[in-house]
Amino acid sequence: MLVRRDTVLFVSLAVMLATMPATWSGRVLAQDATPKSEPTGQTEAEPVELDSRVYRQIQSNPDKFIQATIQKLYQMNTSGTVTRADVQRFERIEVSRSRSQVVSKYLHLDVDGDGLISSEEVKMVSATEAVARRAQYDVLLLDADLDQNGEVSHAELIGFAEKKIAKARASGRVRSLDPLVFDLDGDGKVDPAELVRCVRKIASEAPKDGLITIGPRY
Repeated sequence: MLVRRDTVLFVSLAVMLATMPATWSGRVLAQDATPKSEPTGQTEAEPVELDSRVYRQIQSNPDKFIQATIQKLYQMNTSGTVTRADVQRFERIEVSRSRSQVVSKYLHLDVDGDGLISSEEVKMVSATEAVARRAQYDVLLLDADLDQNGEVSHAELIGFAEKKIAKARASGRVRSLDPLVFDLDGDGKVDPAELVRCVRKIASEAPKDGLITIGPRY
């Protein structure tokens, strides 16, 4: 029987692809040795690469990391079971707290209490404070006074605070752990028991090629 050369090439390529390890973002992931179960209709979450800072914390003291993270789970949801909606709500609250901290640093500049911080008021207060603090006030006037009228309104002060928070988050100076990276089964939520299982496993294994990858198949 005659077999076309291109047919043989296609079959060989199919066999090669079938035997390759599973990959994600060009990196080899741990493969599940157990037989695949029948589809349940549940969307499987993509594996995620664990932040190196978090990995070092786990390796250094897994019990301390578990305790701190479980406390955060209960902060996000009093039941201890956290969903994406819980994480997003908690992050909004954290941003609000950070914004109020930034704003409160400048409220005393409003000497007459009219809701506006004028350049005259800044000069008045600056004369009583250290040089480093005066520089902060100068930055406020330059960055927050968007309409350049010599006064910083409440709305402009809020915008100034939000820009500072966004910049800090983008630079990595402010980091918030997403507990859903420990969602082993990919059901969109994580509880203390699932967290403990995942952290214990991470603590007991060395990273491959300097990477540790976790997810629903970890």
